[in-house]
Amino acid sequence: MTFFAFILIFTSALLHATWHFMVKQSKPVHAMFIPLSAANWLFTFIFAATARFSLTGQSPDIFLYAAGGGVCGVICNLGLSHAYRTSEVSLAYPLARALPVVLTMVITAASGLGKPLSAAGVLSMLIIFAGCLIMPLDSFRKIKKSDYINRSLPGIICAAVGTTGYTIFDSMGVKAFITNNPQIPGWHAPLAYSNIRESFLFTALVLTVLAVRSERKSITLSLFTSWKPYCAGIFSGTAYALVLAAMPMVTNVSFVQAFRQISLPIGLLLGVLFLHEKCNLPKVSGLFLIVSGLALSVIK
Repeated sequence: MTFFAFILIFTSALLHATWHFMVKQSKPVHAMFIPLSAANWLFTFIFAATARFSLTGQSPDIFLYAAGGGVCGVICNLGLSHAYRTSEVSLAYPLARALPVVLTMVITAASGLGKPLSAAGVLSMLIIFAGCLIMPLDSFRKIKKSDYINRSLPGIICAAVGTTGYTIFDSMGVKAFITNNPQIPGWHAPLAYSNIRESFLFTALVLTVLAVRSERKSITLSLFTSWKPYCAGIFSGTAYALVLAAMPMVTNVSFVQAFRQISLPIGLLLGVLFLHEKCNLPKVSGLFLIVSGLALSVIK
């Protein structure tokens, strides 16, 4: 991973933790992600419109990757909305981020995507995974089944599967888009691809919400009662565009997935300071492991 890629992912992590915090504050329903996605689409459309490329001139695989990334993004958002309604952000967020670290590593290794990880690289991923796992604990003395198996678990699993899916699809999609459009500057192409991907995400999200009767009732409330979803959408779009820009700069997308966990200390700090959530020894220990794993992946 280049130093510039690290800066991009670190900046993305700041924005990522901030928009998750804003979503949690809003007690999210599924429909709340419609204005969030709309703001995200409008933001990236500016770059797509100025990129000077033709949609009809793109290879079919780009649209397949974008569709896969968009659908997985919806799965992730629906999972997060459930998890954040039923647990603290400092508990649900680490678990939703833990599983994709290992899942992405396993899938990329099994499918041969990217350069194989070294032993130190694999160890760093496992340390980060362990750090994410222990953060939700109330105490090391009393580890309860309910620390992991509770009402938020289905949402956490959905969010983890969705995150893994869109990371892999979009890694392939943005690289294919850059190859197919060499005339677009390197920093501009990921934002243009992001708009295509967001078009699929927005469409899939609207269809999903309309299909659920209880969610249809909350559409108007989500669209017109708060500015937070729109602001969160801009933060979300910027954060993920930075991740997409960093993807071509790494040898294996697993490193991108791992480094995004740097948003956990930021999310914990926001949860403690503004939502008055607990900060205990497991959380601090988990953060130490995450930082250690990230450091190991750098010096591997």
